[in-house]
Amino acid sequence: MAKNGEISRGSGLWARFLVCNPRSTQGTRLIGGGVATWNCCEKFSERIGEILKESVGFLMDPARSRLVIRFSQAAAQKWIEIFNAIESGIGPGGRFFGMGDHASKLADNIARVAALFHFFERGSGDIALETLDAAADVCFWYSGEFLRLFTSLPQEEIDAQELDDWLQVRREAGDRFVAKNIILQKGPGKLRKVKRLDSAIEVLSTQGKVLLSKLGNVTCLDIFPEYSMSNFSPRTIISPYKSSI
Repeated sequence: MAKNGEISRGSGLWARFLVCNPRSTQGTRLIGGGVATWNCCEKFSERIGEILKESVGFLMDPARSRLVIRFSQAAAQKWIEIFNAIESGIGPGGRFFGMGDHASKLADNIARVAALFHFFERGSGDIALETLDAAADVCFWYSGEFLRLFTSLPQEEIDAQELDDWLQVRREAGDRFVAKNIILQKGPGKLRKVKRLDSAIEVLSTQGKVLLSKLGNVTCLDIFPEYSMSNFSPRTIISPYKSSI
């Protein structure tokens, strides 16, 4: 994407995918009571195995008749409404303005996912309205991810994402605090200027991902702001003055 992103967008390649780049949940994956069950995972694997075996039959006999899945009348009418709503959103001021490549494939993707849900669940008859609604919910979530990933963002938000990615490495190492001076010295190259770094920090603070704090005379970022000092024991502070606390 860094090298050929615009070319792949221009060819309509990314519009054919359900893309996502979910934020890390590390630091929030708390375990509650009870015992986890794997029954649903096992059932999913079994059904995938059945479908793979059926696919082998088509490879051995390409002329074999294929299953044709259609919308029910109610689902077909709802799909037309979804298509028209998406098409209307391409115009100025609409949700998909400037994203015509994505919007032009979205309704088709919803139809495909609905067919997959219907077939996977061994649905009888035509695709039900409820199945189409479920497919639309899933695809519109991915649509939101597409818009978030490919829509041009203000520079401070782009910088904030780059800073958060850099800080994530520290979170995964078990660190709690990162000195601001360290970011200016060793952080992302574009953020080694105070004004630009401050803007990125402000965005992350607003998002609740960091908290500015003082440890002695050192200005630090608390990269686990959801925890209080009373219930979290930091292993390391990345500081030019101290190596640990």
